[in-house]
Amino acid sequence: IPVGISQDGTAGNAKLFMAVWDKVIAGNRFRNFDFTLKVDADAVLIPWRIRDHLHPHVGSSSYVVNCNKFPNSPNFPMMFGAVEVFSRPAMVAYAKGSWKCGMQLPWHAWGEDYYMTH
Repeated sequence: IPVGISQDGTAGNAKLFMAVWDKVIAGNRFRNFDFTLKVDADAVLIPWRIRDHLHPHVGSSSYVVNCNKFPNSPNFPMMFGAVEVFSRPAMVAYAKGSWKCGMQLPWHAWGEDYYMTH
């Protein structure tokens, strides 16, 4: 799947990650866990620290907003793509409606993080 340039000058990889999330959903294993994390290869996570931060959100339909680089921008705060965290209910909601996102959203110039928050 070709990757272009996004509206903010980063990788326009929404289509690529739509395919990745389709595979995650098809595998159905996300339903066995409270949260699903997509982590870039160069990101570092300490499992017990993130577990402590996420514990209050178990059962809620949520994702982690982890970047406010441009506080005056209407696109911030947002989820930044190096670490993406989705609760099980959020993943279930995406699984049910992802086809609609692909058909109705103008995702062609978006990165995967921007896409997953819209």
